[in-house]
Amino acid sequence: MATLTRDCHHCKTRNSAFTLKWADRWIRSDRFDQIAVAVCGGCALPICFRGRGSDTNLMQYGADIEAAHVVVGEIWPLKEEPSIPRHLPPEYVAKVFEAEKAHQAALPTAVAGLYRSLVDITTKRQLTEAGLDVKGVLMTRIDRLADNHVIPKAVAEWAHEVRSIGNEGLHEEMVVSPEDAAMTRNFAQTYLRYAFELPGDIVARKVPAQTP
Repeated sequence: MATLTRDCHHCKTRNSAFTLKWADRWIRSDRFDQIAVAVCGGCALPICFRGRGSDTNLMQYGADIEAAHVVVGEIWPLKEEPSIPRHLPPEYVAKVFEAEKAHQAALPTAVAGLYRSLVDITTKRQLTEAGLDVKGVLMTRIDRLADNHVIPKAVAEWAHEVRSIGNEGLHEEMVVSPEDAAMTRNFAQTYLRYAFELPGDIVARKVPAQTP
């Protein structure tokens, strides 16, 4: 049975064995002469890729096709790129990138912890800039920002729905579910865009165009 070993873009399984289900000649051949479809051994979702080898159809190989010297080209769907909001302060970029790498590696506890930390330091930054008290737990600070019209009330209400944001003992939790991690990431990404990307875009639009 012909297989290809790759990290799965769908379920995030590392080094999953993809079983080839179909292969044929690539009619617009350049360096690659075949195209194939394979399914993940973990989630059974498909990928499509191009390969170059001998004249033998890729389906005829009895093991890992790369061990038989098949060269694998592009794979679809494309690998998810890290989502980094624009205009972040330099000290934020590395931490967001780390959180995104944890997301790509399907490490939900790390995702929730890193993104919660980013929201935490952002609320302290916003309160300091507004001349407001930075004391209190994260949810208290989010509510204080909303009460003083630094962030919309809707953002504070959304925060109350995200379990990992309100969980002060997050790092003591044994397990964070993928669903909770996804909600935390979604909220934190939106929060960072509201705090940094939107204001940065507005400032950028005010800068007069440079004349040649």
